Amino acid sequence: MGEILATLAKNIKALRYSSRLSQEDLADRLGVAVQTISAIERGVRKPSLDTLLGLARALDVRVVDLFSEKVEGEAWFVNRFLVRGSDGLWYDTYPSSDTPKE
Repeated sequence: MGEILATLAKNIKALRYSSRLSQEDLADRLGVAVQTISAIERGVRKPSLDTLLGLARALDVRVVDLFSEKVEGEAWFVNRFLVRGSDGLWYDTYPSSDTPKE
């Protein structure tokens, strides 16, 4: 597996985990088979451009973020954290300086 494909696979899996999505959830959002998501995350399948765009939308990142090793010295998705809302529910958010830009 090439370095770029390995980075892509690692990032998709990490972003999916941080979004609390199963492979099935992500596959449903993209309209692809679960096996497709699994193969992409293992780095044995190269996603099409349409799939990359769908992944970025589903994971709430830019396409370039899927390929990024690090942003400003840290992988931005590692810096996400939970905050408790006034309704008592927990919400996934970003520190203000790490918010992905559209």
